[in-house]
Amino acid sequence: FKARTLHPTHYGRFCPIETPEGTSIGLRKNLSMLARVSTIPKKNDQEIIEILEKSGLKVIK
Repeated sequence: FKARTLHPTHYGRFCPIETPEGTSIGLRKNLSMLARVSTIPKKNDQEIIEILEKSGLKVIK
């Protein structure tokens, strides 16, 4: 069932090893060990992209 699989945008946020695929995925998700939860107000998207590029992110187009 496609709606219960780990979506590619979840990688880096949810751990694909500890988060079950299948019927439990919408019920139980585990944060990735390196994920950060922030309470800082949202920054604009371009500023976040620039920070990620400076930290070594490779842009795939």
